[in-house]
Amino acid sequence: MNAAAGEAAGPSPAAPALRRRCWAALLALLVALCTAWPAHAQEGCRLPNDDQLAAGAALEGILLILHGLRNEVVPLEDSISFGDPGPCPGGSRDAFRGIDIMGWALETSGPTAPQYCAPNDPPSYEVPPRFTRCVEPSTTIASRNARVAYGELLPRAPFPLLLPEELPDGLVPHWTTLRVTARRADAPVPRQYGVIVRYRGLDADTPWLLLLIDTGEEGEWVLDQLRQHGQRVPVRGTEGVAFEGLPEYDGPGSGLLWAENGVRLVLFGSYPRTRLQEIADTMESHEAAPLPEPPAPYPWR
Repeated sequence: MNAAAGEAAGPSPAAPALRRRCWAALLALLVALCTAWPAHAQEGCRLPNDDQLAAGAALEGILLILHGLRNEVVPLEDSISFGDPGPCPGGSRDAFRGIDIMGWALETSGPTAPQYCAPNDPPSYEVPPRFTRCVEPSTTIASRNARVAYGELLPRAPFPLLLPEELPDGLVPHWTTLRVTARRADAPVPRQYGVIVRYRGLDADTPWLLLLIDTGEEGEWVLDQLRQHGQRVPVRGTEGVAFEGLPEYDGPGSGLLWAENGVRLVLFGSYPRTRLQEIADTMESHEAAPLPEPPAPYPWR
């Protein structure tokens, strides 16, 4: 009886107004969520200031030269992409989170086994790709660069790290970039590693620091340029060079350059030379990790 009466009577006149109110409330909720999202996404993210970003890019350019990938000073607009901090450097929402990007970099292997795949082989769609594949037989060098988490670098770096144990102004590692370069087995340095660690404090006004570590022998000419305009000073029981500025970087900062245990090191930041020497004195060596097991077929030397 009631059901029949309801069908005969048709929809209530208040129904359209009720639906409009519901849609309005849903739209307001969506607007509120979209408005709040950017603030939530950036919570806890600390971006570097412009000087540290540019100085880090200049060091990336130097690293390209030290790995034999460039034979001239690298323009800042070319090298800055290699030091890209990402949307949230060092944070939980880093763009590479969830991908073993350090393992990808360590698997650089192109010149080692140029016959690994033929030109007619199908392309690989694996992400990240496991090999530098399908290189020409004449290829002599392959290199990979990646932003890696500092917490992964310490236990996994297959080369010795010399890192400061005491830092002023509450500086902590912010984000790091790793470059791995592979050459043929008969090269003087068949496998070369380079890393740049960025240190910063809690706010943009805090002094900042950069550390470059490299295991190779190439590109000494760019370091000679720094030595030529620098001052010889003692660093950790050896002779180093204190210098001002970097190629293609015209911002503030001073640096120290020296070599120790077969590794080339550069400290650069918004500190005077004497303070950099004090920081260098606190540095301690971290042993190299074993090389990771290579995937099959065996592409490493």
